[in-house]
Amino acid sequence: MDTMSAKKFLQNTEVKFKVKMIATIIPAAIFLITILIEGITGTGIQIMQNIYLISGLILLVATGAVVKLLKIALTAFKWGWLLTPFTLFDLVIAVIAGGFVLGVGLLFPFGPMALDTWDLYMERRNAKAYL
Repeated sequence: MDTMSAKKFLQNTEVKFKVKMIATIIPAAIFLITILIEGITGTGIQIMQNIYLISGLILLVATGAVVKLLKIALTAFKWGWLLTPFTLFDLVIAVIAGGFVLGVGLLFPFGPMALDTWDLYMERRNAKAYL
């Protein structure tokens, strides 16, 4: 990567990085606020939980982090498949492993979004190293 392409890459990904960073913070902040309110009052606030889930899933799809989540779930499925020598047992373990990772990623969408944002940050850091 030369200096001009590094500058161009940094310019092209600046807004994308900021959007992904903010999109990662929003569900995490809503989750934290919901837990704090529920911990203080002792009762659940259903509307906050709905806002957290819906906004998290929308942002997960909008930022493209759903692709990262599917890659991670597929990796867990592959490792579950290679875990034991029995074919049917392999399939059960693989489906459970992949489904668990996918379920956790959907319940806590800021995790895959943070990993996706981290990857973009590392690419931007490498591009800054050329300048």
